[in-house]
Amino acid sequence: MSSLVDDLVSARLVTELGPEARGEIGRPGSALALHRTGYVGIGLEINVDDIAVCVANLVGEVRYLRTRPRDNRGQSPAKVLGRAVRMTGTAIEAAEAARLTVAGLAVAVPGPVETDRGLLRLAPNLGWVDVPVAEILADRFHAHDLAVVVDNEANLAALGELWFGGHQDLDDFIHVSGEIGVGGGIIIGGELFRGVRGFAGEVGHVVVQPDGRAAAAGPAAAWSRSPAGRRSCRGQHRRSEHGGPGRPVRRPRALAEQAAAGGAAGAGHRPRVVAGPAARLPPRPRRGRAGCGRGGRKAGPVRAGGGVP
Repeated sequence: MSSLVDDLVSARLVTELGPEARGEIGRPGSALALHRTGYVGIGLEINVDDIAVCVANLVGEVRYLRTRPRDNRGQSPAKVLGRAVRMTGTAIEAAEAARLTVAGLAVAVPGPVETDRGLLRLAPNLGWVDVPVAEILADRFHAHDLAVVVDNEANLAALGELWFGGHQDLDDFIHVSGEIGVGGGIIIGGELFRGVRGFAGEVGHVVVQPDGRAAAAGPAAAWSRSPAGRRSCRGQHRRSEHGGPGRPVRRPRALAEQAAAGGAAGAGHRPRVVAGPAARLPPRPRRGRAGCGRGGRKAGPVRAGGGVP
């Protein structure tokens, strides 16, 4: 065991805190903690209205953070990813200047992702389809030998709430994000639930107004395009920014009531669930085709359980 600890210490993965007396017979053990100034990871978020990049250490402390507001709608994947590459390169330089070792890059994108390939299948609010994000970024940063992981932004936000949100008693919840689009990440039993094809949580494609406008992708009058959905999300975002209610919604019924209050214009139609975007995605692409999202902001965890009208 001591040789294993020595290896972890020399690799700057853990640090020794000194002997720890436990009142037991024998040699006291040495307390260990994750190393704060060894390895770090890069977090990159590509959104509809901004690009953000951060550097975080092994205990989740953010050592670097930059956000660049920019309307990415109508921009090609090459142009937007080019900006993201430059911002990520600057973050890597800042980490290396602080003598930190960058271990990997996690990328959050606004749409369904084939995570085994890092392929963004569909990003309707950006107008992107089948963008090989992981392949492009791994190629641009091949000199750094970075591991690149790409996932839906709501899924990664849900994992962030699970691991660092201070919800120790919360193993089953739905994280809902919404501003320009609406998405969700589902946590069941302390693990991310992806569904059969990996696209679970696309709540923006739930029909709330059957005779309303068609969404950018998916069924007509999906939550992401309905007056109720847009007003409830924007209202929640504004209240959060200005110190109002904006707190995590703890009960699904409360979330449903909040959405209904945000858009009574769609009254008269009970919400009903239809097939999500997985049934409407284009055929699986050949390697090398380009395309990417949806966009959103964190609204907070929603406890699973209880009925939603």
